[in-house]
Amino acid sequence: MIIDITKPLEIKLEKEKEKVQLPTELKEKIERFWKDIIKEHPNFWDGENICVNKFETLEDKQVLFCKITKYSHYLYDERIGIKDKKYWGACLWGGILLKTKDNYFLLGEMAETTSTPLCVETCGGGADEQDIDGNNINIIKTIERELKEELNLELNNSSQITKYEIKYLEIPEGKRHAYGVLAVGNLNMTKEQMEEHYKKYLNYLKDNQLEIEFKSVKFLPIKNAKEILKNMENPKREYLFELLEKEEKS
Repeated sequence: MIIDITKPLEIKLEKEKEKVQLPTELKEKIERFWKDIIKEHPNFWDGENICVNKFETLEDKQVLFCKITKYSHYLYDERIGIKDKKYWGACLWGGILLKTKDNYFLLGEMAETTSTPLCVETCGGGADEQDIDGNNINIIKTIERELKEELNLELNNSSQITKYEIKYLEIPEGKRHAYGVLAVGNLNMTKEQMEEHYKKYLNYLKDNQLEIEFKSVKFLPIKNAKEILKNMENPKREYLFELLEKEEKS
């Protein structure tokens, strides 16, 4: 579910890098799941992952309270599912929906080697330890990093992105347990210019045998983006429909 961010948003670790405590039976299930996963994806790394333990809307602010867990916990919850809310591996992620100068939304198609192969998503990814500042988490740093890694764009380079604004929050609904902080930004490029920019970047990644996150970029005309997305054969994040609808009306 996508909701508007209506008050200043704070993202905090509940205690200094406090870790999620899981029951033994669930930990054993996650360990067995992970052993199977890395047979298929040996490049996956079970590093620290930030998960949201609680979300509160207070009188003067909205707050996400977080703890530290492992990537395997998050991935198990995403693929298998955990019913008990207190044990969710609810990933904290940051992303940005970009609009071209000629009125297209920019999305990406994930590469086959990622955890969500061929899935259509916004540019974005999970917050990690690089984004922790004391007991606060700077989600802008997450968005900056993902934008550079996935699209070779710089968030604060006005020749590429003229402006951006943190506007929305994804909160868990149904099987998907994730909290996403979403910005919307204006690209200083047309669809054609961005296609050329990404083509060069993709060739650079291939030539240097570097990790490719987006297999391709997708452009959806703003006026009928939801309809086009619905008809795409790719798997896609369900939050996209609400996100696009909000932005089509804005």
